[in-house]
Amino acid sequence: MNQKNSYDPQPQNMTNHFGWEIPRCYLDPKTEFIAAQTDAVVHNSSYVGRLKATGPDTLDLINRMSTNQVLNLGHDRCAHTILTTNRGRILDLIHVINTDESILVLTSPGEQLNVINWLDKYTIMEEITVEDLTTSTRMITLIGPNCILNLDSLIGSNLQSLEPYSTQLVNISDEIVRIIKKPLGDIQTVDLIIEPQQLDKIWDTILDSGTFLPMGIDAYESFRVEHAIPGHSSEMGESYNPLETGLIGSIDFHKGCYIGQEVIARLDSYKKIQKHLVTLSIQSDHDIPAGADLLCDGQYAGKVTSVALNPSTNRLVGLGYINTANAQIGTKLGLDGYDSDTAEITGLPQLFGAGE
Repeated sequence: MNQKNSYDPQPQNMTNHFGWEIPRCYLDPKTEFIAAQTDAVVHNSSYVGRLKATGPDTLDLINRMSTNQVLNLGHDRCAHTILTTNRGRILDLIHVINTDESILVLTSPGEQLNVINWLDKYTIMEEITVEDLTTSTRMITLIGPNCILNLDSLIGSNLQSLEPYSTQLVNISDEIVRIIKKPLGDIQTVDLIIEPQQLDKIWDTILDSGTFLPMGIDAYESFRVEHAIPGHSSEMGESYNPLETGLIGSIDFHKGCYIGQEVIARLDSYKKIQKHLVTLSIQSDHDIPAGADLLCDGQYAGKVTSVALNPSTNRLVGLGYINTANAQIGTKLGLDGYDSDTAEITGLPQLFGAGE
């Protein structure tokens, strides 16, 4: 999309998504999905939790409560880390952003209050104040292999040279906006944190450039499942530990103690992981629900956690957890209750890499 597109995208079929009215689509899911795969889209991600933490002990507290090293996070830098329970289970995957004036924390959708309460639970003498910015700000996410290049062309910047997991302020149509360069695996994404009154102007400016298409929640969900981005309550939560979820790249095994550290270290050292998150190619003419049991040789092997239609291939894709003994690429599984349907394991995703 190097030339201005001729679409007139309008929001269609609004749906409530974690308390936010978000369009299900603008054009059609296939067009939006392919644009995210091959070029660039803009998505209203205001439903993502946003917190502002201030106080000299903020990074120290988060560092002592989560899996990755954030204590020495420099100004204008970002890090992904996981808040875990004392059993080593996932409370939430968060992104910590060090700005000049405060620490921003991005949480999973709908999890911002749980994160605040978790931090508050372990705050004793620390000087830290946490404010929920989710409803008082808005967030736009640019997605796709050309999203940074296209944004550079729009605002006359050189964000291509900005290191991954960095943040800075930029000018978009005479509005000062904080951007966060935050790749998810091999997916290029840029988050824009903006004021509510800026949303329409910046959204229109991005679309009017002709180098982005808008993406609704239907295409985004297909994209999320296709690219194995775990969702809270489906692939993340207190039913799972970070190693099972393939989030080993968010764990620093050389840092000091944190909540759940001993459990996670023991699971890693002794290879005691009981199940793995996998990607699935599903052969079915039915609407396969999340929660469906997966079978290997007629025996329970795991369960489906997310299902979506890949609109570019018109095939079902899924995420699921499979017992370690059966978690191998190419393994074909049955679906309990759907005798003629199958699911084949296509990958064992690690969103942030294999770690050290």
